[in-house]
Amino acid sequence: MKKIATLNKATQGLEKYLEETLPQNRSWENFRNFPGYENADGHRAHRELMLALSKQQHGLCAYCEIELKEADRQIEHFHPKSKNKDRAFDVSNLLVACKGGEDFVNRLEPIKENLSCGAFHGNEELQDDQHPFHLPAMPSIFLAHLEIDKVVIRVDGKACENTAILTEQAEAMLSCFNLNCTRLRNARFEIWKKLEEDLLQLWEEGKSDDEAFSELAGVYLLPDNSGKLPPFFTTRRSFLGESAEELLRNHPEGWI
Repeated sequence: MKKIATLNKATQGLEKYLEETLPQNRSWENFRNFPGYENADGHRAHRELMLALSKQQHGLCAYCEIELKEADRQIEHFHPKSKNKDRAFDVSNLLVACKGGEDFVNRLEPIKENLSCGAFHGNEELQDDQHPFHLPAMPSIFLAHLEIDKVVIRVDGKACENTAILTEQAEAMLSCFNLNCTRLRNARFEIWKKLEEDLLQLWEEGKSDDEAFSELAGVYLLPDNSGKLPPFFTTRRSFLGESAEELLRNHPEGWI
């Protein structure tokens, strides 16, 4: 999980919905089907909001960091709207997350143990400090570790000492979103193997360690021309080590 930025104001479609709908008549379902707005790109209010949030997160799930795809993404209320009706349309409470392994393509048995993100925590009440917005940009309190045939995310206790987040809080974030389920550990392992292959290729081309790691950092840790980051940012960041940290220090506006 990485630090993200939330929207600082409502999208135009959301503003119009709130202007035209009495508070007692507002609901997420009504907003999803709101017919009173279409932007210049032909997007209705709900889709406009989805795309704005996805762009803000550089195309990655707010929790597990997989690529957000059309059929595998949803607007997530960090504080469940069923328990926090006053925050149902508060943009600081809105994120885009994947469907947590519920989609047929990525489904892995046993299903419950391999759900993640919002699909795993459901309507559980979360604490403000578990929101990825509150994560420190640097140092990262989460590190990816290679373990034989999987890559797991662990809390960096030393990094926590330099932040306002306690190690116990960070551990709770991993567990409440189930970010080390088998499905995610396997996917991260594939990314790690690809990074090793890319590194070997650069070494074979005569690049030094510093040159090779710096080149990979530039490719895998900054947004592409469309503003998207490659999936599993934290895994890539951990693999690339100090080269990653040096790059990110100099480009905070690019990856947060």
